[in-house]
Amino acid sequence: MNIDRIGPWSEIKLEIVKKYLSAYTTVLKNRGFHFSYIDGFAGAGQHFSRENSKVVPGSPLIACQIDEPFKKYIFIEIDEKKTLQLDEIKEQFPNLDIEIKAGDCNPLLIKEIFPHITFENYRRALCLLDPYGLHLDWNVVEMAGKSKVIELFINFPIMDMQMNVLWTKRISEISPAQVIRMNKFMGCESWKEKVFQQDLDLFDEDRQARIPKAARVLADYYRERLVEIAGFEFVPEPLLMENTSRAGLYYLFFASPNKTGNKIVKGIFSKYRKGG
Repeated sequence: MNIDRIGPWSEIKLEIVKKYLSAYTTVLKNRGFHFSYIDGFAGAGQHFSRENSKVVPGSPLIACQIDEPFKKYIFIEIDEKKTLQLDEIKEQFPNLDIEIKAGDCNPLLIKEIFPHITFENYRRALCLLDPYGLHLDWNVVEMAGKSKVIELFINFPIMDMQMNVLWTKRISEISPAQVIRMNKFMGCESWKEKVFQQDLDLFDEDRQARIPKAARVLADYYRERLVEIAGFEFVPEPLLMENTSRAGLYYLFFASPNKTGNKIVKGIFSKYRKGG
């Protein structure tokens, strides 16, 4: 089986997603909406724990197992071997409306999926965008925000940024390919000014202190853009996910047009910020 191994930080993320999925469907079940769960980087649907090698349900399987199901499930995965394992999950839940799409989620979401989720047709959606690195296109995020009916969980991959962009003090030393990746993820080129301008005091510190600070600057800027450019009304403070050595791996963002969803996620994030 083509199954990834995940650390405890990923298991915590899955706990958070599970809590909100259950709350989301409970709130919407009697409101007359057609509500979907969309997993843009679905994987194989399950993982192995690095801690004990046990099988850990992934986000697709978790979504299928909640008490109040979604009206529709859309799992997108670029790895064809993993889509075959998603097919097996689909077979386990014959009563659920599950669609599996093989390919890059960026064009699929923009061209085939998000256009059909609108306020006018009483559709709502919760979408998990959880790539391992800088593989998410900002246009996907902005389209979701402007829809006013799609909520997002987003993996903001600071480890990838630190290894490929933030390791240097000079923008000129970053490869053009990595700059293009950042531009697509951030949806702009102005991120460069945020971390490579001299007045941020980022360059007066050693590399070990400077890089996490630069990552935080970028996360704050991304949060601004989620509100001001994408148009999400509610974007709570993201949750920093760390490995067992307390090194930051990514920020988990939530973005929503909905006050109730924002309140629920703020409460969940607060619990895990305190050691959950």
